[in-house]
Amino acid sequence: MIFSEEEKPTKQISTITPEMFRKLKIGMSEETVKEIVGYGALHTDENKLNYKGKNGVEENSMVSLEFNNGKLEAIYEFGLITKRKY
Repeated sequence: MIFSEEEKPTKQISTITPEMFRKLKIGMSEETVKEIVGYGALHTDENKLNYKGKNGVEENSMVSLEFNNGKLEAIYEFGLITKRKY
């Protein structure tokens, strides 16, 4: 299928809310995490997904999720549910 520039599909960036964040648990599969948060991470790395926060306690909040062997191993939040310490 050939698209014009205006018709090209774009990747929708998913955002994570505090409610979604609270559903995440260490040990969840990457697929389950994506079903909760969405498939459009702001940035993806081999074992890491970064999501922009929405409705957090700070305007530019974000969440970083790290995986090991397809399982959620670490969750880092920056300004989504707690204020950052500078």
